[in-house]
Amino acid sequence: MAEALPGYELGEELGRGAMGEVIAGTHRKLDRRVAIKRLPKTFALDPSVVERFGREAKLLASLAHPNIVPVYDYVEDQGLCLIVMESLPGGTVWDRFRGAGLSMPEACAIVEATCAGLQHAHDKRVLHRDVKPDNLLFDAEDTVKVADFGIATVLGGEETLATLDGEVLGTPAYMAPEQALGEPVGPGADVYAAGTMLYELLSGRLPFSEEGGAVALLQRRVHDAPAPLEAVA
Repeated sequence: MAEALPGYELGEELGRGAMGEVIAGTHRKLDRRVAIKRLPKTFALDPSVVERFGREAKLLASLAHPNIVPVYDYVEDQGLCLIVMESLPGGTVWDRFRGAGLSMPEACAIVEATCAGLQHAHDKRVLHRDVKPDNLLFDAEDTVKVADFGIATVLGGEETLATLDGEVLGTPAYMAPEQALGEPVGPGADVYAAGTMLYELLSGRLPFSEEGGAVALLQRRVHDAPAPLEAVA
């Protein structure tokens, strides 16, 4: 990584997930702190996955909004695929929700900011598909930013990112019914996820029980109505 990014000083690991790990870095000349997302080496050997990762970087770079994490650079070098992004030191919405907690105005403001970022993405024909508190981060000024468009879809046209018709991608707890069924989805799927998240941040629980695992949860989401918010908040 150091050879691939000579202009950056690399730091500690910030986190990792299915689509790679995130490492802290600092631009040497600009003294700007960044986060560097690296595709796992085993994935980097698959040309189709490398193409997916590159499309993610290109999509993210096309989005310019105060509530979306900006991309600064993308590098492919000797089996490494790296996205250089803004550093967001404030942690995730989930961390704050499970830690100090959120007031009703704070929860509403977070979801409003999320929807503003998603609207910009939708205007660019980009769908997130995995909106959840873990994918929302705070910057140093406490501004909420939507991150990880790794399973987004380019709405319309022939190009898709990380999805095929009939393939279910996303997090079951926040997934829209049509997405759970593997049907084509539109911006409403992101709105549904944002609404589910608002319900959780206000009430402290999800609209549907998670008992029985992911399949049971998805079935409830498709066939059952959620408990009214005023009954559980």
